[in-house]
Amino acid sequence: FAGAPVALADSLTLDFSTWGVGQSGAFEPDWRKPEIGMILRAANQHSLDLKKSLMVGDRATDVLLGLKAGLAKSFLLKTDVIEHERDELKRALATGLWPNGNWTEVEEFSKIELSLGLTR
Repeated sequence: FAGAPVALADSLTLDFSTWGVGQSGAFEPDWRKPEIGMILRAANQHSLDLKKSLMVGDRATDVLLGLKAGLAKSFLLKTDVIEHERDELKRALATGLWPNGNWTEVEEFSKIELSLGLTR
């Protein structure tokens, strides 16, 4: 953002063929969204301040992960499944089981910069 280059620091994965098995090969159910195990490990490894971090995703579970982890803001990208994901997210939030948080629906990735007041 703001013209600064962004480098990929790491890539954490979850093997879906053996649900819940992380990179270490151990059973790690807290790595499956909306659980926050994977994001906590990344924050610890890279000294990230989660209160200053963002989540961008195209699924309700992405936004719920951001809320649960206490991120500054989460973005739900509009895709071909947006209505289903929006409805799923609203149902989940209506249960009161998820923390209130800051999330926004955006039509495209570039609109995130605008919503944050950032310019290139």
